[in-house]
Amino acid sequence: RRLIITPLRGRKGARRENRREEMSEAAPSSGEALQAHFFAQLSGERARALERDGYVVADGVFPDALAQAYLGEIKLLQAKGLLQPNKTQFGLPSGEVLVCRKPNIFEADLHDPKLRQVTPKLAQLFAGDELVRALDDAL
Repeated sequence: RRLIITPLRGRKGARRENRREEMSEAAPSSGEALQAHFFAQLSGERARALERDGYVVADGVFPDALAQAYLGEIKLLQAKGLLQPNKTQFGLPSGEVLVCRKPNIFEADLHDPKLRQVTPKLAQLFAGDELVRALDDAL
């Protein structure tokens, strides 16, 4: 249920009227309800911290039912050996590429349609823009 957000610097969305809505712990059923939930979780002090510090660690952003669904799909990917070690590449002035692996950090590239087929909830998050729009509204 923890989300760490580090957006690109300089990107700000239009401010909107405060539209916080009370949400149940069940996963919101529509994209609009999910966006409203994200906005309620990420606006206010969290948005100010994101603007001030360039990142925010936010617990509870995803409703419990949705967080559990994501966790189940991630465990499925792990069990099937479909998670890859995370790595970052740096281009050196010499033209050489330095690849750094992060220990105990894994990822799944949801650009791969085969992975999206076995992870419908994560695929929905990947394809949707509710989280991005909520962040734009909060900032």
